Amino acid sequence: MKLYHGTTVTKGDQILKSGIIDGFAKGNYDDSDPDYTTTKGFVYLTPDPVYAYYYAQFQSIFFEESRDYAMIFEVEVDNSKLEPDFDELMMVARYSKEEVLKATVSESLEMANSIRVAGILLLESDVKRYSTFPLQT
Repeated sequence: MKLYHGTTVTKGDQILKSGIIDGFAKGNYDDSDPDYTTTKGFVYLTPDPVYAYYYAQFQSIFFEESRDYAMIFEVEVDNSKLEPDFDELMMVARYSKEEVLKATVSESLEMANSIRVAGILLLESDVKRYSTFPLQT
């Protein structure tokens, strides 16, 4: 499935240098409010490049020193590796912890426009292309 990962230009540069989109990398919500944490070990993706840009822009404006650009990575992921984005379902769709455990990938896409894959994605095989975009502020 073709999906998109939006991030700050600083984190995008780290992806290009390391060759991986790392689900274990420090996220922006790691040390903040427990209701808005991101589960470690997952790469978060969306089928909508505009939503990926929105997310990258949000992250760049609120968490980044350089607020001029964001990066979007287009990836190809086997459907069998996709999981519901439990964090986004709880934050955006307001699912309870019990409801989120029953969610499907389709439901996650419909309700949160987001899914996740465990571990890492490789620049040389999983990433099909990437681009840097100016932020619209």
